[in-house]
Amino acid sequence: MSLRSQINALLMASMLGLGLAGGAVMAADLQDNQDLMAGTELGQDLSAQLAGLSGEQKALLLQQGYSNVGKITQIGSNQAVMLQNGADLLGGIVQLGSDQEAYILQQGAANAAGIIQFGSGNDALIIQNGAFNQALITQNGVGNTAQIMQDGYALQSSVTQWGNGSGRSVVVRQYR
Repeated sequence: MSLRSQINALLMASMLGLGLAGGAVMAADLQDNQDLMAGTELGQDLSAQLAGLSGEQKALLLQQGYSNVGKITQIGSNQAVMLQNGADLLGGIVQLGSDQEAYILQQGAANAAGIIQFGSGNDALIIQNGAFNQALITQNGVGNTAQIMQDGYALQSSVTQWGNGSGRSVVVRQYR
């Protein structure tokens, strides 16, 4: 299974586990933009979904280009930003907990990025530029920090952090 497929499957599984996939995320929703929640879209064939349950969520999802898909799901007091510019970009953020921050910035074509956070005080950043790049950050615990920065073609990265305590930090930089 490709990392892009894993990102999509993990995001869907996380949303199913949170009870969001039944009503909020349907395959048909990805085919049109008629029932989108708050977000900004420029271009054609874009799909954006924002779902928040309880707490003080802050989410920003901006997409420009063609055939891009963006999903942000939050439970608790969290902050998420996703900016996608290009074609066939897939981005997803799932946050369950409090005081977590997640940022995805993608530009190019056919890139996929996912951030899944459970706990509190976790910070994650994915920046991708190019084509066919894939990145996934999974954080479970307290006070984890991860960054993935990729610039090039067909780069893949995955970071998984488990545990509690400040000072847990991972930085991945790839250029091709």
